Amino acid sequence: MAFFTAEQIALLKAQTVRADILVQLGFESGTKRVWNGNTDLEFSGYTWTGLKGYGQVSGLQFSGEPISERFEISLDGIPGDVTNFLSNALAETGDVENGIATVYYAFFDESWQPIGSPVPLKWGYMRKPRVSRSRADGESGGVQRIVIGCENIFYNRSLPPAGRYTDRDQQSRHPGDQICQFQPSLVNKTFTYPDY
Repeated sequence: MAFFTAEQIALLKAQTVRADILVQLGFESGTKRVWNGNTDLEFSGYTWTGLKGYGQVSGLQFSGEPISERFEISLDGIPGDVTNFLSNALAETGDVENGIATVYYAFFDESWQPIGSPVPLKWGYMRKPRVSRSRADGESGGVQRIVIGCENIFYNRSLPPAGRYTDRDQQSRHPGDQICQFQPSLVNKTFTYPDY
C-alpha cells in the first residue's frame, strides 16, 4: 500500500500544490477535528472545524529515529467567539491530559476540494494545557494563547520508573506508605524551627 495515492502524487508534481494541516484531538469526552480554514470542512467522512487561521502546529520533526520528540498545538484568542474558552479549556485539564493528538496533511484541488484521504504525519500524547498572554501595546490589547504540548512514546523514557517523589510513585514502590501523601500541600508552606 502506497503512502500517497496516485492522485496525490500527481498533485505533488504540479507547479502549485494546495495543502493544509488537519489536527485530530482525542479528548476523554470525545474527538475534536480542526483545521485552519475559514469554514468547516467535510473530509474523509468527518467534519473538521475551521479555526480561521488562529491555530498553529509547531515543532514537527521527522528524524526517522526512535528518539524523544515533542510538538505543540496552540490556539490564539478568537475574536467574536466565546471569551471564556481559555478558562473552559483549563477547567477540563483532565479531559486533555494523555489523550492522543494526530496531525494530518491534506491535499486540495484548484477549487479547494479535498483529494484522497488525510495523510498522517505525527501523533503524540497531549499534556496539560498552558496559557500565556502577550503584552498589550498602545494600540492593541494582548493576545491570550493556549498551548498543548504533545510527546511521542519515547519522551522521558530514560527516567526511572516510579522515580519521582509523588504519592502515586511511592505507592508503586512501597504500597501503603503514606510519606508522600501530603507533599503537594507543603509547597510554599512556612515551618518555624525550632518551635519553642
